[in-house]
Amino acid sequence: MDSAVERLKGQAEIWEHMFGFVDSMALKCAVELGIPDIVNSHGRPVTMSEIVDSLKTNTSSFPNTDYLI
Repeated sequence: MDSAVERLKGQAEIWEHMFGFVDSMALKCAVELGIPDIVNSHGRPVTMSEIVDSLKTNTSSFPNTDYLI
């Protein structure tokens, strides 16, 4: 039983290393899109729809937002 638990922990650690870049890439994308500025400009919590609407009006070439909602 202990070897099975150790194996699972090892697999989880490998997955963490393999996909560790995802968090930093998501943060990079959010900053490049100006999402922190959009949220800050509203001065209150905003919905995803409000963020998408702001992306469409604040960006000259807005990204495909179909996947965000």
